[in-house]
Amino acid sequence: MKKTTILTTILFMMCVTSGFSLDINLKGKIVNENGVGLSFAVVSLANSGLVDTTNEDGEFRLQNSETVGIKTNPAPGVPRFQGNTVSFLLSAPKQVSLTLNDLNGRELQNIQQGMLREGMHSIAVPLTNYSPGIYLVKLRMGKTSYISKLYSGLPQTKYRFTSQEPPSLLKTTAVVDTLIVQRGGYEEKKIEVTSYIGGLPEISLTLGDIDGMVFIPANGKSYTMGSDDFGAAEGPAHTVKLVRDFWMGATEVTQGEYVDVMDSAYSNFKKPAWDVKDGKYGEAPDIAVWRISPYDAMLYLNALSKREGYDTVFTYTKVNGNLGWDCTLSGLKADFTKNGYRLPTEAEWEFAARGGTTTNYYWGNEKSEDIVKQYEWYEKNAQKYDDKLNKTIWTKPHAENNGVQPVGQLKSNPYGLYDILGNVTEFCWDWYQEFYYSPGTIVDPMGPESGERGRRVGRGGNHIAGVDNLRVTRRKQADISSDQGFRVVRND
Repeated sequence: MKKTTILTTILFMMCVTSGFSLDINLKGKIVNENGVGLSFAVVSLANSGLVDTTNEDGEFRLQNSETVGIKTNPAPGVPRFQGNTVSFLLSAPKQVSLTLNDLNGRELQNIQQGMLREGMHSIAVPLTNYSPGIYLVKLRMGKTSYISKLYSGLPQTKYRFTSQEPPSLLKTTAVVDTLIVQRGGYEEKKIEVTSYIGGLPEISLTLGDIDGMVFIPANGKSYTMGSDDFGAAEGPAHTVKLVRDFWMGATEVTQGEYVDVMDSAYSNFKKPAWDVKDGKYGEAPDIAVWRISPYDAMLYLNALSKREGYDTVFTYTKVNGNLGWDCTLSGLKADFTKNGYRLPTEAEWEFAARGGTTTNYYWGNEKSEDIVKQYEWYEKNAQKYDDKLNKTIWTKPHAENNGVQPVGQLKSNPYGLYDILGNVTEFCWDWYQEFYYSPGTIVDPMGPESGERGRRVGRGGNHIAGVDNLRVTRRKQADISSDQGFRVVRND
């Protein structure tokens, strides 16, 4: 798949001299290619160190709480960062505190240091109890605050802070700062700004550098899988360590993609019966594929690997039933060391769906319709009950009247995955057993040796699910139905 690089530069100018008082008040909006606001995007200024995270509408604001003098030589109180330790020099006694926040601004820890005397001090940022991801650190010394973005457990660098001491400013009439926008699953965008005051034009991000797929930084990462709060099938909560990075489809596989690959790869391909209720029940090229078996999905993944020159992951001795609709595979084996398209393991799926979060849903624990319908298709926005007809009817927009929706219309999770908790439940590689989980730490789990009723795991909610069934920890037996689809995964 081809790679793309996005770098947009807009040049502004501003006047400063050594010791100039700098007021910053910038606001703007981050959107995807369809103009939909992107939440969870990290927006920062390279020189000033200010950082903000976009809200549910994609809006951000970079504003310093007070005027801070930027001098040619860094002031004694400016913090320096190394690893996860913040070091700073006080020229006079000051009240000092440090807070660790998630990307939504929620405070996770507050470390009050009290009044510290003059001299050199260090504070370790506490990370032991938190999943790998991006956090915000705020250090307050007296009336001055410094905000830093912290990458914990992500690839290439263990810790990286963007808010170091302000750089030396030459005595010149032109100083340029750079606005940096980062969002999981999207190309980083840099925009050089000339004014620290006012609004910026709407900023559009482009999907990541492999068409239709986003990078999931999982190698060596540990996280808490499952929950102790929602029944035996989802518990006990336990630690899982993953051993490989991977790419995952930004959207569920569509009917158009499925038919194109399967029809050209298999002469006996049988198209699924998508038009089986009221004339139409979710048939269109951009609607997620449904009413197939997990083995049909595996045949698609093998065919896609061959088409694009990758290894095939799955081997088998015989195809049984209708190939493309409801088949099974005899003698099935999978080699996950091969670099080809495949299904995710259940552990990989939950790690990706969480997007670095630890809540019941990747947007938090909020269950109100106004919030949920911005992110996922479920019973409240993909179907409705008609009192006059005394039956459930499917909502629009999509093909005729149906519940399975076109992919990628709503907001994505922090990694850039669309519809991960709704629209259609997604096949995983693992066999399903209700009481499979166990306490302790498990490395790269691949599931049990067999499944209840011979079924695989299905993860995520769907267009007929209530909000409680959209939980990131929910698991079920996957079967051939109107609420079951899949998305592709490939090793990095």
